[in-house]
Amino acid sequence: MDAVTLKVPIKEWERLGHLTIVDEPVIDIRHIVNWFVEMREQYGLTKIVADTFRLDLVRTALEAEGFELEFIRNPKAIHSLKGPT
Repeated sequence: MDAVTLKVPIKEWERLGHLTIVDEPVIDIRHIVNWFVEMREQYGLTKIVADTFRLDLVRTALEAEGFELEFIRNPKAIHSLKGPT
């Protein structure tokens, strides 16, 4: 990160908790699952609605944590699903 010149405040965003910098060759699925677990604890999140792009990589781990997954084929279709239920 120090050798790269970025025009966005990545380090500040990390400090503020807006993102996490992972120094690994491949992002471990546990980082993603743990984030959703934290959101469940903080907001009561139980269902994840997402398009199918690469969701198959984390599906098993998320379901093992008790999350309900809803897949959408057309990402623009999520707008009608975002409202409160």
